[in-house]
Amino acid sequence: MISIIVLNWNGKGVIDRCLLSIYREMYKGKKHRLLVIDNGSTDNSLDKYWIDKIVLHRNMGYAYANNVGIVNTIGDIILLLNNDTEISPNCLSEIEKFMQQNPLVGIAQCFIYPDPCYYRLKWGCIPYANIGGRIDYCSGAAMVIRREVLLDIGLFDEGLLYFEDVKLSLMAKDKGWDIEVIPNAKVKHIGGHTMRNMYSKLKLKLIVNISRLKFLLWRITK
Repeated sequence: MISIIVLNWNGKGVIDRCLLSIYREMYKGKKHRLLVIDNGSTDNSLDKYWIDKIVLHRNMGYAYANNVGIVNTIGDIILLLNNDTEISPNCLSEIEKFMQQNPLVGIAQCFIYPDPCYYRLKWGCIPYANIGGRIDYCSGAAMVIRREVLLDIGLFDEGLLYFEDVKLSLMAKDKGWDIEVIPNAKVKHIGGHTMRNMYSKLKLKLIVNISRLKFLLWRITK
């Protein structure tokens, strides 16, 4: 069973397409479960939905909100999605098949499009066509995690507002888990919906730089 966790903050205009794409796949008979974590939205974007959800009193950030979702789900496989994503037909079955066939893969990246720079290799951003299945770290926009990995390494670092996905991926690699792309699990990602609406460009740049410094300090001192 896959536990699907969708993180929402003021998702009016994008969350509808995200949830519709998930419902379309869930109703094919598999016993997957959906949980939406609302990160203190003020736009009533979830009011019309009768869904399993946890509403946080304010925006607690990506790491904290997804950690809440993870500890409140039970699936052996976890799919984390941003609210500005749409999963393709058969995405869930492709995830299930891939993770069953590749037991050493602890964290995986869905094939995110249309942005060609969501696969990360050697600390850089390389177009899909130029790399194979193995990567160094995953984007949290559409991230697949084996629950066993989290029991091994712990949850997302809540002290980061960026690079949480990178740190978790590297922690898994350090423990011997593989990080790979699931080429047939396609996810459309608009990108930047939450951050663009939450912060000014100056504040966002400051947040990114602080998180980058924290991440690099962790990496060089571990």
